[in-house]
Parts: sequence; C-alpha cells; structure tokens
Amino acid sequence: MTCIIRNFSEDGYLLITHGDNEESFSLKNNITQTIQAMIENNCYKVLADYSNSSLETGIFTMLDFHQFSNESLEKHNISPLLIKQAFVLNKEQAAYKDFLFFETLCVNRGQKVKIFEGRDEAVSWLIK
Repeated sequence: MTCIIRNFSEDGYLLITHGDNEESFSLKNNITQTIQAMIENNCYKVLADYSNSSLETGIFTMLDFHQFSNESLEKHNISPLLIKQAFVLNKEQAAYKDFLFFETLCVNRGQKVKIFEGRDEAVSWLIK
C-alpha cells in the first residue's frame, strides 16, 4: 500500500497517512514519495500518521529506515537537519517502542523528530 500525501500549505506541513499492513519495502517507497512531495511543495515539515497501521517493526528495521531516509535526502541535496518530522502512533501499537528508539536515534544526530499519540499535538509542535 502506498501512502496518501496532503499538503496543508496554510499551516506549512505535509500530512502522510499510512494504512494497514505496511511492509519495509513500501515504507521505503513512502519515503521516496514523501521526499518528492517535499521538493514539489518546498515544504520540509512532515506529519506521518501511523495510528491506523498495524506496522510490525524492530530495532534493525528502524536503523534501516533512518539510514535509507538520510541517504535518500542527501541524494536530493537536502540535509536531514532541515526536516522536521512528527509521527503519530498509539501506545498500544507494536511499533510504538521502536519509533521511540527512532526518535532518540534522530534527536541524538541533531534531527527534529518527535513521536505523538494524537494528531493535534503533533500539528502544534510542527507549526511552531
């Protein structure tokens, strides 16, 4: 399944929604689509909503996700430090703790990434 991308230009962010049963391959596909949307819209604030996904991850998947994201950005001459990303997940989701690891990994590298349980608080953080 591919992601659905909407540009909220009035607030200055892209909303990426993901459906059920995303796999690593399609996540990489979604990264590629998201980067293309960032370039087309000249918008580097991204809200990725996984709250309706039963995404199965692991630490190594998140490491790969991080590396693939950064390499893909750098191919387009975009610094990962330019991007501000909010991820929405539920605490009950299997992937929640893995995304907390991802957040720590990114923040330790100077990137602006934060995990939220609700879309409203994620939007507030993104637009400030």
